[in-house]
Amino acid sequence: VESWVQIKTQSRRGVDAEVFRIVGNAILARSGLAFHYCGRVNDLPRPRRSRPERLVHYRENWYLLAHCLEAADWRLFALDRISDPN
Repeated sequence: VESWVQIKTQSRRGVDAEVFRIVGNAILARSGLAFHYCGRVNDLPRPRRSRPERLVHYRENWYLLAHCLEAADWRLFALDRISDPN
């Protein structure tokens, strides 16, 4: 039976503790958050301004659900791709 069943786990990406702290504090304070985000398609970090709503833990990884002011729409940002939050 073991040769017929294969279990694959989702890889966990590391999140910088300081990024997690700053993002979490912005959510709790209900304040705006600016950061650089490096998307999966384009590897260049782009500046983003957002209104953070909540942290989401999904498939072993952390995400920020926020209203992105540049896109004028809701976005889900992977925390491991966020840098220089303030």
